[in-house]
Amino acid sequence: MNKAVFWDFDGTLVHSNESFLCSLSNSLLKYNYIVERHVIRDFLTSVCTWNMPQRDYADMIREDWWNELLDKITLFCNKYGIEKEDSVLICKGFKENVIHYEYKLYDDAEKALSSCKLKGYNNYLLTNNFPEIVQVVERYGLDKYFCDYFVSTNIGYEKPRIEIFNYALRAANHPDVCYMVGDNPIADINGAQKAGIKTILVHNKSNSIFSDFCCEELLDITKIILD
Repeated sequence: MNKAVFWDFDGTLVHSNESFLCSLSNSLLKYNYIVERHVIRDFLTSVCTWNMPQRDYADMIREDWWNELLDKITLFCNKYGIEKEDSVLICKGFKENVIHYEYKLYDDAEKALSSCKLKGYNNYLLTNNFPEIVQVVERYGLDKYFCDYFVSTNIGYEKPRIEIFNYALRAANHPDVCYMVGDNPIADINGAQKAGIKTILVHNKSNSIFSDFCCEELLDITKIILD
């Protein structure tokens, strides 16, 4: 039997974070430019594709996705009077900071992935994220638990769009049994349910009514999924 668990990343396997905000803020500070964090946050909210899931960008993936984002950051820098030469360095530093950002894994993340694998499930990462997120998974030693990775910026659709879930289901050879594990009731849970995938909401008990199952600890997932 083909069994699969699709895993979200931010807020699910790692603690919620503001990696893009920290990365851009730190890159600006490195070159002695100070922009208030709420201004940077509002800007990133307006340009990051996962905040506009209605957009199709299958023709603007991988490095093209980065180029578009960095062009917008350059315009942001220009707005605040940052020299062109510094803007180039800030963009380069931002991208490097994002890729090498230090995430905090949930304590039971690795055990949960391992337990699902031991129960005969294929683990897949299904995340709205930057193209190199797989490098992060490898850096934390989690790649040995995953069969494949479905990253929005390598596909051109963001969760909760059904296209990215259907893409994952096809690539996973249409599992007989499958679950989506995530912390976001809209992107992870609602999106997966529309694709016919059973859902497990984690780290978000207040929104448990939206999901098929809910648990606070990742290891509790092994009590939910079928043997």
